[in-house]
Amino acid sequence: MTSLPAGTEEHWGSEAVCFRETPDAPELWTSERRPAQPVWTYLQQMCQRCPVQTRCAAEAVAAEQQSGIYAGVFVPERRKSKGWSAAMNQLREIAAESAGAASPRPGKGSRRG
Repeated sequence: MTSLPAGTEEHWGSEAVCFRETPDAPELWTSERRPAQPVWTYLQQMCQRCPVQTRCAAEAVAAEQQSGIYAGVFVPERRKSKGWSAAMNQLREIAAESAGAASPRPGKGSRRG
């Protein structure tokens, strides 16, 4: 999530691991397809250790994001995939976690694409 969803506060985005570690590679986060497994695993690990993962998930749900990776979840383009609703539900679960309790969740985010 190197490009922030419209209407977000930029101060939290600058704290995101994806922003800090891959600022020159936004295509990693905005693809219409889930990356190859080794890359996907690496991106999920980045999201799991991100201090603003819950905020990222909440913003992605609020903006009904499409075609990208948000909070460790791959969100397909809505009109091309039945998985969009499932991705939004997973993001809602992540967003519901309190920021203080947002520790890495083994197995979460593997839907992300």
